[in-house]
Amino acid sequence: MKQINWGIIGCGNIANRFALDIKFVENAKLIACSSKDEKKAKDFKEKYDLEFCYSNYEQMLKNPQINSVYIATTHNFHYENALLCIEYDKHILCEKSFTINSKQAKEVFEKAKKKNLFVMEAMWTRFLPATRWVKEQIKNGAIGQVISVFAQFGFKFPFDENSRLYDINLAGGGLLDLGIYPLSFACNILGNRPQKIIGVAKMGKTGVDEQASISLIYKDGQTATLTYSMLINYECSAEIYGTKGKILLNHTCYPTKATLFKENGETDDFDGSFSNNFEYEIREATNLILQGKLESPIISSNDTIEIMELCDNLRQQWDFKYPQEMN
Repeated sequence: MKQINWGIIGCGNIANRFALDIKFVENAKLIACSSKDEKKAKDFKEKYDLEFCYSNYEQMLKNPQINSVYIATTHNFHYENALLCIEYDKHILCEKSFTINSKQAKEVFEKAKKKNLFVMEAMWTRFLPATRWVKEQIKNGAIGQVISVFAQFGFKFPFDENSRLYDINLAGGGLLDLGIYPLSFACNILGNRPQKIIGVAKMGKTGVDEQASISLIYKDGQTATLTYSMLINYECSAEIYGTKGKILLNHTCYPTKATLFKENGETDDFDGSFSNNFEYEIREATNLILQGKLESPIISSNDTIEIMELCDNLRQQWDFKYPQEMN
């Protein structure tokens, strides 16, 4: 194969971003979409000039021209959508959060591996030029040993008990939608296995977490201080402090700029425009599939599972379960 043909499950806002940015990936092509809302699927097909559209996911997955699928539904459906893709031998790029818990994530990766299928969580921020530049600076010792990480992500969402974010039946709440960003950011810098994780959350009247503060403590004394909120607007910035300097990013989730401050007073700036922000993760997934790889080193199956385990740990501290977990 020289090109990967993609299909999309779900035709909401996030699917539009994928459809726009895949055009900048030379060996990838979006050819199909599917939505349980037939009109939505037809409108999406026309908007992006696709070859196929379906109002049934299985019908799309039966199309032999489709190699890979981007799962763009809400995360409460990711598990069942991913298993369906695996049943029809399709490679998977699944929107974050990958599933609602680590048990589901493990099962998806295990079943995909048995069928030699590529699977990757679409944590798109890890693939951005600014994020990769920061990782390279840390790897090269530009700020010495990392001591602490600070990251926040918060937007004020008006209360609506029927909205996805406030609906516990849709695995709503801040952790899997907003908190996953600073948590993944910290783990990308310090690793996925802190010695201790402590979280304090404000639970809302619909039973979901509306905001929280999280502390990660690592065995070498490194720490991460993370916050997220559905109730207020944060600056959403991130800071990394080391023994020989610090790095400041203009955004936790989609950084375009980063500044390195060295202890001798020197600075180094990275300015990366990425109007096509999903382009980088799509290119990564497409290239790895063409190479016959089963996962990405930038966000591996272990990364996804271990970060989901941290989310499970936090929800256990808050005595917070989703209805899907009650059975």
